[in-house]
Amino acid sequence: MSGTRHFTVDEANRLIPFLRQELLRLKALVRSAQETYRELEVIKAVGADESGRLVMLADYKDARRRLRALGDEAGALVEGIHRRGCELKDVELGLVDFPALLDGREVLLCWRMDEDEVRHYHDPAAGYAGRKPLPPAPGSEPSRGG
Repeated sequence: MSGTRHFTVDEANRLIPFLRQELLRLKALVRSAQETYRELEVIKAVGADESGRLVMLADYKDARRRLRALGDEAGALVEGIHRRGCELKDVELGLVDFPALLDGREVLLCWRMDEDEVRHYHDPAAGYAGRKPLPPAPGSEPSRGG
């Protein structure tokens, strides 16, 4: 993570309202994309939509166009999250990591969308399964590092 921006807990917490909003939008896009993909699969399999109506080539092309547009919009949201230095790990969980320093070593602050604030961290190699509570000692708070 050398050359990476390092977050303090406060800096990460200030991003939570933005992240929560973007993750809600991203989840909605994923649901729409899944529905559109299922629609395409039905059209390809039987040449009709779920109601049995025969589908024209224009309908198929329209569904493909909508799916591409949803993917582009989702990609832009993810890019916006990454540009802020955050690492989106799981859309469904709303899992985001923030590079940080803890007692001079590189860690990832770990936040889930159902949490009010950042309270956990893990070593980069450990991943979500290695989540630990942040230590309470003021001298141990992750700080901006270089």
